[in-house]
Amino acid sequence: MQPDNLTVTARVARTAVPGRLDDLTEWAHGFTGRAQSFPGYRESKVRVSERHRRQVVVEITFASPHDLIRWEDSKERQAHLQQAVPLTIGQARPLTPDALTGAIPTAGPARPRWWTAR
Repeated sequence: MQPDNLTVTARVARTAVPGRLDDLTEWAHGFTGRAQSFPGYRESKVRVSERHRRQVVVEITFASPHDLIRWEDSKERQAHLQQAVPLTIGQARPLTPDALTGAIPTAGPARPRWWTAR
């Protein structure tokens, strides 16, 4: 059983319709603003991805997994998500550890001993 005192962060990327990046960024700040009034809210961040210039990344941290689930199931969140539909292309892309696999290069097999002993 996991303790309830572990903070949890949800991180999602949304891709803006061409020419709507500023609108999507403003929407994301409003989204995190709504989360601030929710029980268990700890912090949030909004940034434009350096790698994908039309993607806005939203991070929201809650005090516990239960608080995050309540936020994700809330009518306030659902209503605000609907406002993003005309601003975005495709679905929200959760950025989880599994989604980040391959983002950090892994070490390959060690070179043979004869190779390094020159």
